[in-house]
Amino acid sequence: KPYFEKNDFMRASTLFDEISRYFRGTERSETILNYLAKSYMGQKDYFTASEYYKTYVKTYPKGQYLIESRFMIGYCYYLESPDARLDQTATHDAINSFQEFLDIHPDSERVPEVNKLLEELKSKLAYKELLSARLYYNLGNYLGNNYLSAIVVAQNALKNYPTSEHREELSYIILQSKYQQAFQSVEEKKIEEKIEKKEKVVEEKTVFQSFEVEKAPECVNLSQVRSSMQYPEIAREAGMEGRVTVKVLVGPDGNVIKVGSVSGPDVFHDEVRSKANDLQFTPGLQNGKPVKVWVTVPFNFKLK
Repeated sequence: KPYFEKNDFMRASTLFDEISRYFRGTERSETILNYLAKSYMGQKDYFTASEYYKTYVKTYPKGQYLIESRFMIGYCYYLESPDARLDQTATHDAINSFQEFLDIHPDSERVPEVNKLLEELKSKLAYKELLSARLYYNLGNYLGNNYLSAIVVAQNALKNYPTSEHREELSYIILQSKYQQAFQSVEEKKIEEKIEKKEKVVEEKTVFQSFEVEKAPECVNLSQVRSSMQYPEIAREAGMEGRVTVKVLVGPDGNVIKVGSVSGPDVFHDEVRSKANDLQFTPGLQNGKPVKVWVTVPFNFKLK
């Protein structure tokens, strides 16, 4: 005990552990076990401390330190609860332990403190859900409909944590995700209509595909255009890479007349479209004359 009072918790825990064997089954055993748990708390070894507190609760169901031990089990988990971006197993364990404490000791003077800690822990879980919803929203349609995932995550968070301080932003993400879904549905229809019109124009003006002509256009500045492209910040933060192809209509003079369809991860489309008009080609030839030709150009996005 003198070592414990001097905050020399390592020596204290060693001595308490040794003498606990000799006093097992005696009146002192209960007090020694309590000090042993406190000694590990002093060393910030919360896992070991929680195990000793659990042993106390199991061994002394009517002991004088029972209420304190039940509280400390939850508090040990609380102290081990990591940043919201990491695995939250300890956070869930803390919530379950504190909830059990409230169920068994509803009149304890610790109740206000436990309720405050529970709110803090639940707020952390709500924030983790908010981070997930943000990520899904920022991913957009990359590799699937991530707007739908953002809606589901945000709705579940509001259901599970209705009093969260993040309620307003979660509701906003739901609203924005639904808007994006509706907007893109309309845009997809517009794109389909544009493609149909372009196909008709191609037929009317005798536009060729690259494999139909005697000599296909060849890009003369592809490396320069590729090097001028900016890597989308959202894609960089999410660690995304991908291959994008764009169809461009090359005129008889070798300049790009139109930018057509773009395929590949959506997050890179805007950057590819903005640079596609800068491409320059040698003219495509059919029957010895320059003609308009559709050409497909690939772009690879890789993180360095």
